[in-house]
Amino acid sequence: MRTEDLQAIGLDEEQIKKVFELNGKDVKAEQKKTEKAEAERDQYKERAEAAEKTLKSFDGVDVGKLNKDIADWKAKAEAAEKDFKDQLYKRDFNDALNAKLAEIKFTSEMAKKAVAAEIMEAGLPMKDGEIMGLDDVIKKIKEKDATAFAPDKPGAKFTDVPKGASGGGTGKSLKDYTLDERIKLKNSNPELYERLKRGE
Repeated sequence: MRTEDLQAIGLDEEQIKKVFELNGKDVKAEQKKTEKAEAERDQYKERAEAAEKTLKSFDGVDVGKLNKDIADWKAKAEAAEKDFKDQLYKRDFNDALNAKLAEIKFTSEMAKKAVAAEIMEAGLPMKDGEIMGLDDVIKKIKEKDATAFAPDKPGAKFTDVPKGASGGGTGKSLKDYTLDERIKLKNSNPELYERLKRGE
């Protein structure tokens, strides 16, 4: 479109200027649409090329083996996470148990370990840092055999029984001795230990 063509149809200079302004806006709008369409076309082209490249990288790949490898690694990751959580749980459980056992007086370190082992076998759960049912289990252990726990008053010593004498002669039985004392008696006088064990 030329100025002469517009003058030929009777438009004055002001009208011609206005026509060119409107036409310029239309041209710019069309240019923007074209640029947008070209940009979208280029994006689709890039995506298509990337997809084709990715597909080519899978040429010769055993998909079944790849899926198996992925499943194996996933299982390993899950197992490692579970193991990590189990280790944290065991650490927290042991910390809570040791804190509780530190409040109790035992006849010996060996007796303390024996009680701890019984508690571990009970398979108690832990919640919010507390071992559920721990007090009940300790109470049952004490009721079953209190020799692991230090008494309020000193208990009878195995040295009170003369070597070679029977438990019946003093009115004592193996239950009258603490776990630590039983171990010492068994090592120092196995014959007496066996006789006391039989209730003689």
